[in-house]
Amino acid sequence: MQIIPLAGEAGSGALWIDSAARRLYVACSNGLLVLDADSGRSLAEIKDLPGIAGIAIAQVNNRGYVTNSNDDRISIFELTGFGHLGQIPVGGNPGALVYDSSAHRFYAMNRGSRNASAIDADDGEVEETIDLGGLPAGAVADDHGRVFIVLEDRAELVEIDAKKMAFSRRFAIPGCTAPRDIALDESRGRLFIGCAAQRLAVMSTQDGNVLSIAGTGSGGGGIATDTSSGLVYVANTSGGVTILADSGNANYHAIETVATAGNVSAIAFDAATRQLFVLASAGTVPRPGPSQKPEDTGTRSSQLLVLGK
Repeated sequence: MQIIPLAGEAGSGALWIDSAARRLYVACSNGLLVLDADSGRSLAEIKDLPGIAGIAIAQVNNRGYVTNSNDDRISIFELTGFGHLGQIPVGGNPGALVYDSSAHRFYAMNRGSRNASAIDADDGEVEETIDLGGLPAGAVADDHGRVFIVLEDRAELVEIDAKKMAFSRRFAIPGCTAPRDIALDESRGRLFIGCAAQRLAVMSTQDGNVLSIAGTGSGGGGIATDTSSGLVYVANTSGGVTILADSGNANYHAIETVATAGNVSAIAFDAATRQLFVLASAGTVPRPGPSQKPEDTGTRSSQLLVLGK
């Protein structure tokens, strides 16, 4: 297992990999770290991006977007020089962020206002605001015009037509409470949704049926899929990554839990190398100075763990 220490104070736990461009994007306390995905070398630190909750990339027009949950905005940056390109006001407390290449739009999930903002990827304008009828958590786009969103408070899956910028369908998720993150295996037509009580719901992208409910580790973190092998990875906020496999007919079971030194908040699967990047805590560093308040134990640091093929 390779360990990549990360500079600065730990952020919200947002992590994104651009496999084609060989770059990793990691949220830190007040900005975004950009790393070389092969060497772990730092390429840039984009500052003044407070409260990053979601990251999405559009290589076609050299732009990256992040949600700034602290000030209800989305920030745009360029992928070459990493300079700021502007900000977009959206709904309250924006969280998850996805890009659908077929629609050439970003979709931001606004937890505070319980809606989604459809944003043109070229001019950065909010083209439509879609009422979701619940508290959005994780989201994923299939790059064919569909965006899937889980509603945490209603235990529902919502499908948006990314091209029409409109609500499409809504499905209940029986057997799942407080759904949070979501991942897609497009080749198998399956969605994987992290639930409370150490559960993972497996749903069909075609009809929204729940195919199975699997047991996991403590869960609570991100989910990633390897469409080549069919494996599913679940981050455990208490530490470790649980790996699940299909034993037949979409019935998944845990085959291994990889231990980590710290709590895990996010994971990203690199389809090019079939490596898993794991964002984990690395403890606290005491703040400098002769005096320190009892409640101020120091700054939280984080690290990237690279799990091999």
